[in-house]
Amino acid sequence: MDQGPGGDSPKNEVNPDPDRVQRPNYEAVVIEVAMESLPTANSPSFWDFTVVLLLRPLLAIGFVLFLISFGWFLAWKLVLVHVPLVQEIFGLRKKPVQSKPPTRRLSKFYNAINAQKSL
Repeated sequence: MDQGPGGDSPKNEVNPDPDRVQRPNYEAVVIEVAMESLPTANSPSFWDFTVVLLLRPLLAIGFVLFLISFGWFLAWKLVLVHVPLVQEIFGLRKKPVQSKPPTRRLSKFYNAINAQKSL
């Protein structure tokens, strides 16, 4: 018997139904995939599940909390301590306001010129 290129059917056999297409055997593929999903030596261990379910979420939450607290620290040190309302609420020490001296160098100069002109 002469077989075709696939080795499945004879070369001269006429397909009785030309609209019917021969499909590949998917059952073998399904069985291979099912065999791969069975637990083997390479399956995840208890430690892998612990890392995925506990350690990674805890590290993610810790990282987010660190970023939030670091941002608040920077905002506090760079901006908020200089806001008068925040200083009043938290009782922070304000810098004493230095009043301007009553006579400055230029005011002394102009006062001296005015005094000379009025004489």
